[in-house]
Amino acid sequence: MNSKLEALLKLPNTWQASRGPRLQAVIATGYPQLDQALHQQGWPQAATTELLLEQPGFGELGLLLPGLLARQPLAPWLVMIAPPYQPFAPALVQAGIDLQRLLIVQPRDSKELLWCASQCLASGACSAVLTWSLDQTIRDRDLRRLQQAATAGNCWHLLFRHQREQLQTSPSALRIHLRPETEGQLQLQIIKQRGGWAGQTLMLRPASQPLPQPARQPLYHGPLPDSAALGYEQTSKHGRVSGNGHGLDSPQATRRQASVATLPTAQV
Repeated sequence: MNSKLEALLKLPNTWQASRGPRLQAVIATGYPQLDQALHQQGWPQAATTELLLEQPGFGELGLLLPGLLARQPLAPWLVMIAPPYQPFAPALVQAGIDLQRLLIVQPRDSKELLWCASQCLASGACSAVLTWSLDQTIRDRDLRRLQQAATAGNCWHLLFRHQREQLQTSPSALRIHLRPETEGQLQLQIIKQRGGWAGQTLMLRPASQPLPQPARQPLYHGPLPDSAALGYEQTSKHGRVSGNGHGLDSPQATRRQASVATLPTAQV
């Protein structure tokens, strides 16, 4: 077979009936029940996973922690774009997240949000990119660009959207509706998954929840302040970037952590 055709058939978005289903690289979720419900037995790697919810802050970050920790050694940066609340640094440290490799990006509008997300995803320098877009509808072509950027950069993309968007068609590899339940549990309903049936519903307790009550800390901590309140900021036409490494007021951290939004891939 022609080598170029063979390479095309190996792409994750190319299906060939005679070859049957093909397993793709995945990230273990840390929850056997969820792994069993997912067709590929884990979070799809180098792809977009949409998490649809009514409002943030009820344990959704805890659900992702095992995957984020597994991906952390694989690339320099973990990026959060437009988080609705200030991520609580002590809880992230307690969970094992390296704050010296955490970037928080605060775009000024939806156009900048999409630009920042696509640049980070395609850079090859990010283990995971978490993007919050709860107050706006993302067009199909923009969702497709984000999916393509995640594939190009081999990056795990987690896109938080409002639950009203679940009726919109989407090219994302996985779509899950999240709803909080009693006793710190989450209800997950799989809306779409690449290569397999959807419709599964399951109950999980996020990874952060089993901590003893005195030690448990929320991963979100109040409203997200202006980045100047965090000690430093980098402002450009593409929005603001705040860093969390070497202490919140470190000039060295400012220069190094703002680089992902302003430098070419090879320099990150």
